[in-house]
Amino acid sequence: AAFVSPEKNATFDTLMFREDVVLSLHSDDIDPSKIVPHDWKKLRTIWKATNSEYKAALSRFTVSGTHENEFWNFCNGRLEAYYLHKLLALRPNLVGFVEAELPPEAALASNMTGTEINSRL
Repeated sequence: AAFVSPEKNATFDTLMFREDVVLSLHSDDIDPSKIVPHDWKKLRTIWKATNSEYKAALSRFTVSGTHENEFWNFCNGRLEAYYLHKLLALRPNLVGFVEAELPPEAALASNMTGTEINSRL
């Protein structure tokens, strides 16, 4: 089953930070109100990739000796990592969740059997 809200939601259907220089250059390419249904596996894959890209950019951004203050310059062109950074600045209570490492028992390996995977879900 796909995870899609059946109702319109102004918070999620609108691109935030339109005034941001970086996002304004790409805002015509992004339409959050266009719903693309995904199952939980696809959503998890998207989240893991976005979270990984964000953490890598954050690591580069916070390296000692870095004198650059524009986070975008550390995102390797990944708008989703930059957008997540902007969102976390707006909602700092989510930083701990986003930057937390998963415990080892939450990891899934590509060589695991279906039974092993299901036992961890």
